[in-house]
Amino acid sequence: MVNMKRIFKCTGKIVVGLFGCITAMQFLFSVFETSKISISEVVSYHRDFPVIHLLFLAGICAAFTFCSAGGFKMRKGTLYGIFLAFMLLWVWMTRLYPKADQFIIMDRCKNIAGKNYQDFLPGGYLYNQPHQIFLAYFSTLLYSIFGEKYVFVFQGLNCLAVLGIYEVLSKFYRRLSAKCSGNLFLVLSFLFFPLLFYVTFVYGTLIGLFFALGAVENCITYLEKGNVRHILSAVSLILLARLFKTNYLIFFLGIVFVLLYDFVLCGKKAHIAFVCGLLCSMVLCNYSITVFTEKLTGIHSKGGMPGELFVMMGLSEGESGPGWWNGFHELVFMNMDFDVQESKKAAGKIIREQLEKIRKNPFYGAEFFLKKTLSQWSEPTYESLWIQQQRESAGKMAWVSDRLVKGGGRLSQIYILYCDLFQSFLYFGILLYVIFCHKKISSGELFLPVIFIGGFLFQFFWEAKGQYTLPYCVALLPYGVCGYEKLAAKLQEVLERWKGESYNKTLE
Repeated sequence: MVNMKRIFKCTGKIVVGLFGCITAMQFLFSVFETSKISISEVVSYHRDFPVIHLLFLAGICAAFTFCSAGGFKMRKGTLYGIFLAFMLLWVWMTRLYPKADQFIIMDRCKNIAGKNYQDFLPGGYLYNQPHQIFLAYFSTLLYSIFGEKYVFVFQGLNCLAVLGIYEVLSKFYRRLSAKCSGNLFLVLSFLFFPLLFYVTFVYGTLIGLFFALGAVENCITYLEKGNVRHILSAVSLILLARLFKTNYLIFFLGIVFVLLYDFVLCGKKAHIAFVCGLLCSMVLCNYSITVFTEKLTGIHSKGGMPGELFVMMGLSEGESGPGWWNGFHELVFMNMDFDVQESKKAAGKIIREQLEKIRKNPFYGAEFFLKKTLSQWSEPTYESLWIQQQRESAGKMAWVSDRLVKGGGRLSQIYILYCDLFQSFLYFGILLYVIFCHKKISSGELFLPVIFIGGFLFQFFWEAKGQYTLPYCVALLPYGVCGYEKLAAKLQEVLERWKGESYNKTLE
């Protein structure tokens, strides 16, 4: 057991080191390169201006050093009121209807409400994409109550989800920060505009992120206090997150990893019961959705489009960019007559061929994965503009939102520059946190870094999209702000020591 503890302590150091290396790489990418997404969702790569970024970061570091963070006295309730008003105003100014997958789910929920279940048959959208079934059911419930206006109700729920995300992140921040200037952290988080603009996205991204972060918060509290109710809350919340969006399975796996890591270090048997409960609950939840769907529709599910097809697409070239959506997975699934096992075999063969091509031509592989990484992690808006473009409005959009959303104009260029600088601010702050705190990171503080690493590796092989990276960057906002506070504290110590030495020399 002693050897296992040593191994796992080493594992913790490796996790922190890997977290720091990935963050450092992303910081350098954000300073030297910027990826942009056109209205047709095609990625382009542009040289950035390092001097501007470095001057901006120097100004931020100076502001944290010479300004008192504790001087921000506005009440949290007032701040939340301002944030909510801004988001609701943006929803009202844009009044955007769904597009692409959002629209498909909206259309399918009408069919479900009308007891038309053709979408669950082979080749139908919900047969091919079973991970969207719960979102379709949730949308059907809202549609049954509010009709087509449910879209705006969903956007209102997104606004509440963002407030919930802020509240959970502020709890993370209070654990990390010695100053605990929570209101300043909330203001800085609010300035991360891509998160706010996602409220018009009629999808499970924001609601799922709120549940996923809530699950992590309950896990950390469980490690601190050992209460069973936090276990139950964490299980319930991560299941809801997974139902709203499949990608939050990464959060689930991150939670399992850290609990096992902490079990080896401290030997608490309750951790194993927690992990078993998580795994069993996830299996039972998936089974329940499948059984409910089969009872409702009378159609037997065969599992839908296998994940191997998305990995196959993630390793293929596409018009949008390396690993981006190209419809190849749907073509293969259709050619295999929607047979899951045959599709897995076909995808496996293509994946092996692509990996062999990369092995034989490492320069091609390096360029492919570099461009894929840049297209996701150095796109500073996280597609917050693209998800609103080409969508019709319920009325005439306000001048500001119209100029910003349409893209190409001066206002949208200013927004991209702002997001570019904020991205560098975030990555550099996280890197500072790793530099100053790498020797004393607790198990609870490892949850989000582990999830971030998992998300980075996952997106390395999965279908590429800038919007998929948003949740991981949002989750690390507390680490970013805390990193600047750590640097400011060190610089203040140096200044005070320098002043003291100067005073002593004057007396001499």
